[in-house]
Amino acid sequence: MAIEPRTEQRRRMEAGAEAERRPGDPTATKPPDARRIGLIIGAALLIGVVALGAMFINNTRYDGNSPVPVSEQRR
Repeated sequence: MAIEPRTEQRRRMEAGAEAERRPGDPTATKPPDARRIGLIIGAALLIGVVALGAMFINNTRYDGNSPVPVSEQRR
């Protein structure tokens, strides 16, 4: 049962820190805050992947038949 002493020690440390806290001091983050930040980062990554995919699909410089851009082909 090595977990219980650490839990009790953590509770005592948190109580001491709360007693020393002043009105303007920041508080510790909570799991809902971390979840919200994770969702924001995930949404930003998804938007980036969609934007890059759209740019790749809608690339008008290439006709799909040649690796040379259309504007640089000699015909």
